[in-house]
Amino acid sequence: MKRPRRAEGEPGDVSAVVLGATGFLGRHICSRLTAVGFRVHRISRNAGASAAGLVNEAVVEAEPDVVVNAAGCVWSGTDKEMEAANTRLVTELLPRLAELPHRTRLVQLGTVHEYGPVGPGMALTEQHPTHPDTVYGRTKLRAAQHVLRATGEELVEGVVLRVSNALGPGMPRGSLVGGIARRLGEHAAARDAASELVLRLSSVRAYRDFVDVRDVAGAATAAAVAPGEVVRGRIINVGSGRTVLVRQLVDRLIELSHVPCRVEAVDAVGGGAAQTRAAWQQMDISRSRELLGWQPAVGADASLRDLLAETMPRDVRRS
Repeated sequence: MKRPRRAEGEPGDVSAVVLGATGFLGRHICSRLTAVGFRVHRISRNAGASAAGLVNEAVVEAEPDVVVNAAGCVWSGTDKEMEAANTRLVTELLPRLAELPHRTRLVQLGTVHEYGPVGPGMALTEQHPTHPDTVYGRTKLRAAQHVLRATGEELVEGVVLRVSNALGPGMPRGSLVGGIARRLGEHAAARDAASELVLRLSSVRAYRDFVDVRDVAGAATAAAVAPGEVVRGRIINVGSGRTVLVRQLVDRLIELSHVPCRVEAVDAVGGGAAQTRAAWQQMDISRSRELLGWQPAVGADASLRDLLAETMPRDVRRS
């Protein structure tokens, strides 16, 4: 029988590997784990490694007590690329973790898109059936299933965090809100105050559950240190527990930027990686409160202000 892992309750001198460490979620998770005392090994495909290379480097060299998988492909990429980044990376990771002398905690970051479309007004619980309607959702769901299966076989100590739509500083241009924030900043930098920026957007009629990326990092850290009997083999929702009309969020971002802007709603054409027919997404986060002692602390306005602080020209930023 494998010996218990070293990380439980208090990190102390504990090793953690973060996959996708330079990504939107990964950067914040690394900062939070470091802040509570983990020795963090940052692994990223940006360093030029393949998926297999990431796994080998993370497991063979670091022998971590905790692995947080924040890697993945969401806003762009082919079906093949999403399969490799979202599913195959996990299937390559699990056998290597099983070779370690101690049972490693694997915190798998999943997504609300694993659930698929639901009716208006419904708060998604972890017991809700999964029927994802995107390649992104399906590839992330397969990864979660692999983690839970390996946990049942006692190869790893896995927990799946199903994360709603993360918001805040560092959002990439490929995301809806991150892309708008950058376009607002570029328009402001052009110094043409008399002109109006026109944004033609799809998906603004949908309702979404948004959670700050720093709150996601807090949830991942809580999952990393929680007692095994509390989180082992569990699916835990991570979101705000509230829903907002995307158009209202976009309008608030524009208002905070002070950039003259007009939004034109258009019907979606084609389908991006994470595009979904779901008109409503809202997470029930009761389990995260109960098991992790976690709840969101950063409001949407703070998320948007901190995002704009990165994208707006320094001399035109306002409070």
